[in-house]
Amino acid sequence: PIAPKRKPTAERQRLVLPADLPEQRIEIDVPEADKINADGEPLKRIGEEVTVKLGYTPASFFKKLIVRPKYVDPRNPDAGVECAPLPLQLIDGSLLDASFGAYLLQSKYGDHLPLFRIEEICQRSRVPIARSTLSDWVLALSDWLKPLVLRMRAILLTQHVIHVDETVLPLQSVGRTISARAWAYVGRDPRVVLYDFTVDKAGHHVRDFLQGWRGGYLQADAASNYDALFRQNQGILEVGCWAHARRKFFDIAVVADKAGQRVLAHEAVEQIGELFAIERAASEADDSPEQRRARRLRESKPLLDDFKVWCEKHLRDFLPKSPTAGAITYALKNWTALTRYLDDGAIAIDNNAAERALREIAVGRKNWLFAGSEKGGEACAVCTSLIETAKAHGHNPQVYLADILERLPTTKDRDIDSLLPMYWTASA
Repeated sequence: PIAPKRKPTAERQRLVLPADLPEQRIEIDVPEADKINADGEPLKRIGEEVTVKLGYTPASFFKKLIVRPKYVDPRNPDAGVECAPLPLQLIDGSLLDASFGAYLLQSKYGDHLPLFRIEEICQRSRVPIARSTLSDWVLALSDWLKPLVLRMRAILLTQHVIHVDETVLPLQSVGRTISARAWAYVGRDPRVVLYDFTVDKAGHHVRDFLQGWRGGYLQADAASNYDALFRQNQGILEVGCWAHARRKFFDIAVVADKAGQRVLAHEAVEQIGELFAIERAASEADDSPEQRRARRLRESKPLLDDFKVWCEKHLRDFLPKSPTAGAITYALKNWTALTRYLDDGAIAIDNNAAERALREIAVGRKNWLFAGSEKGGEACAVCTSLIETAKAHGHNPQVYLADILERLPTTKDRDIDSLLPMYWTASA
C-alpha cells in the first residue's frame, strides 16, 4: 500500500528569541545578611545567572493627540487665529487612526476574527466600540485600499503565468444565504496574491478579471467555467494541475489501504509521485526556468509518455462509472493541459499556489461564517489581497497596513506603487 509515509519526528528545536525583543529585567538577590562573609566583609559580585522566559503584554489602546498650536496677534485681534490645518484623515470626524485600522483589518482578515469578537476585545480594554461602527470602518478602509489592489491587478496581468482557483464564500441575502464565490489569482514574478468576490461562479467573472491580459499560461483545475475563456482567447493556454489528477487516484488508494488491498490506483499514485520528485530535485538544485524545462524534457517527459500508455491500457479494465475509470478519464481528457508544464520552466506542476491562497478564505468562513453584503465580500477580497501579498514578501501585515493607511490620504496617484507590498519600505 502507498498511504503517505509519515516523516520521522524531527528533534525538538530550542526556541531562539529575536535579539531585539524588548526586555523586562527582574532581579532576585540573596538576602543582605548573606552578602557578608564570616569576617563581616561584603562579598564581591562576580556576575549573574540569567534565566530567559518569554513574556507577553496584551495590546493596548492609547489616545493619539494631534496638537495644533493656535496663534493670534495681540496687537491686531481681528486678524484671526493662525493654526496649522488638520492633515487629511481616513474618515473625517472619526476616532479611527491608521494604527487601529490596521489592527482591525489584520484581526478580521488576517487572524479571521468575527467583528463581534473584536468588539468584545475592545470592551475588555474599556473601549466600547459598536459592531456597526467597526463594520463601517472596515468598509471605509477597504475603499481607501482598493486603488492599490487595482494597481496590483495591472501588475499581475503583465505576467505570463497566472494561477486561478475559487471557493465558496457564503453571502447573506434576503431570507437566505447564497453560495457566492471568492477567486484567488496568483502571480509569481513579482509575487502577487489577489482575490475577487462574485455572487456566483459563472465563467465570465474570470474573463472580466483577466480582461486586458495579453495571454500566457493560466493554471486552473479543469473546471468547465474556464472553457469559454480558452475558446475565446487563443493566446491564453490552459495548464492542468497534477495535484488534482493525483488526488483522484489517491482517494481510491486510501480506501483500498483501509481494506488492506493494493489496487491499480496505487500504481498511478507512485508514477505521478515520480513526477513530483523531479520537481523537488529541481527546486533543491535551484534550477533556473531554462534548466527546469530541460530537466523536465529529459526526465519527466518519458515518464509522462509511459503513464499515458498505462492509462489507455487500463481504462478498458473498469466500468465507465467506476472511480478508477473516472480518475483515468480525467487524466486522458486533460492530457494536453496536464503536460503543458513541459513547455516552460516557469510553470508549476500543480495549482497549489492558488489552492493555498484560498485556505485563508476557508479558515475565515469557519469563523465569520458569511459576508454580510456584496460590499462586505468585496472588502474581504481587497483587504485579504494586501495582507496575503504582504506576507508573501516577508512583511508583518499589521505594520504594513498601519504605514500605508497613514500615508494614503496624502499620497498622489503617481506615487501609489510605493505603497504596494512588493515595493514597500517602512516609513522612517
